[in-house]
Amino acid sequence: MRSAVKDFGGKVRGECTEPGPARVRGPFPLTVQTVYKAAAGRNGPAAGKTIMGNTDTLSEHAAELRRRAEVLVRANEAQQKEKGGEMKPEEVRRTLHELRVYQMELVMQNEELLRAQEQLQASRAAYFDLYDQAPVGYLTLDENGLILTANFTAAKMFSAGSRPFIGQPLTKFIVPEDQDIFYLYRRKLNKGAAQDCELRMLHSEAAPFWARLDSSAGRGPGGAPLCRLTVIDITERKGIEAEKERLIERLDEKEKEMEAFLYTVAHDIRTPLICVQGFAEHLDKDIKQLLGLLKQAAMPEKIRAAALEIMDSLVPESLESVKEGALKISQLADALIKVARLGQRKIRPETLDAGAVVKKVLAALAFQVKTAGAEVKVDALPSCKADPSAFNQILSNLLDNALKYRDKRRRLKITVRGEKTGCGTVRYTIDDNGLGI
Repeated sequence: MRSAVKDFGGKVRGECTEPGPARVRGPFPLTVQTVYKAAAGRNGPAAGKTIMGNTDTLSEHAAELRRRAEVLVRANEAQQKEKGGEMKPEEVRRTLHELRVYQMELVMQNEELLRAQEQLQASRAAYFDLYDQAPVGYLTLDENGLILTANFTAAKMFSAGSRPFIGQPLTKFIVPEDQDIFYLYRRKLNKGAAQDCELRMLHSEAAPFWARLDSSAGRGPGGAPLCRLTVIDITERKGIEAEKERLIERLDEKEKEMEAFLYTVAHDIRTPLICVQGFAEHLDKDIKQLLGLLKQAAMPEKIRAAALEIMDSLVPESLESVKEGALKISQLADALIKVARLGQRKIRPETLDAGAVVKKVLAALAFQVKTAGAEVKVDALPSCKADPSAFNQILSNLLDNALKYRDKRRRLKITVRGEKTGCGTVRYTIDDNGLGI
């Protein structure tokens, strides 16, 4: 094979014939460009690209260039001796200058290669960190569900180091009972929509784990259909969900037990309470009859006065205390039944006008407010999201308590306020100057 050697002006100055000893014909000055073109003549146009391709072959290529340069130099010297001529001083200076220029170019090219190598290494490290060291598993599947590529995280998930991984069907790593889930998942994916599912997957050296699969359909370099898949280990989350379900079931059981207990307590309280209230009413009537008899009976006036004081003042006061206590116990029993029923209600929150709800509650308590002579002030209240029935019941209980347990030595003042807390909730406050707790 022959390769033409040209000078810097593009003029052909000689030829190099290979293989075999180099034979150079024609008087030409030896330059770095001559050496480079001679190397390119042997290796083809890709010779220059090879230098840029991989720094591992850069030193080998440089050694090859040096060997070829030495061959050309020796051939040139032999040719000059045969002709008995030597290069003129001007040619020597020009060649030396060109060699220095090309030396500098080679230094600059070497620096560019080093920078490119550093950038390549940084890019590869970033890719390694982003893909292989990602906290989730990355997989690429072909149209048959075979694993084409996977990152280190995915390999660790399936402990692929102890058995084949690439080229295996993903179904090999899915619990048999969950194969149908993956089959339906792939059918939906083949329609082109991104999908996700949760199933159990196998680990070669540990118990099966729960995984969430998220995928999207794509195309490979040749246009073949591909499935890009992420695998996230959700075993811990599934454990938390199972514990949550267990606690909810246990809470439901305790709630039913509490309801039964409250109903029982309310019933046990109400049964003797009815007797107390009934006997209190009868006793009230008997005392009134006894007062009438005392007034008509013949007895010393001093004894009559003492008996009348007891029966007309002290006994009625005690009897009134008994009636009030019985009424409070009755209200307590009613409250217990209400609490028990709350557990059976379904909470359905909706946006409420708190001011309108308070107004409705006060309208229902208008008689008690008037009887107590209370002054009720309602500030502007922000709306909230709550169950209407439960919210109404809470406000009714609080206002009713304020009215019942007032301090009779002063006028009752009730203030209803509301404010947003800044964390998505609303706080309502009912202040009163009653007896307190």
